Amino acid sequence: MVIIFTFPLLVILIVGNYLLLLATSAYGIIGIVRATVEGKIALSYALLHIFLHFIFMADFVSAAMLYFQSRELRFGRYSRSFTPGHVSQE
Repeated sequence: MVIIFTFPLLVILIVGNYLLLLATSAYGIIGIVRATVEGKIALSYALLHIFLHFIFMADFVSAAMLYFQSRELRFGRYSRSFTPGHVSQE
């Protein structure tokens, strides 16, 4: 009897948590799309990171990777040609 009432509640909580994950990952997905449109990252690299933004904790790792990559590009630590997923402008 308890299982009959617990299972629907569990499903509602899981769906609610996933919707919260999507809401908080929206900024990252928008940033990935913008970087792709500006030619800063390749489409395949963008699709990988968008996929990672739909997985719990992988969205944080993906956002951190993209942050450090953009920081290295901005401050000139590495050449653009050696950055993973970079679209060559040549």
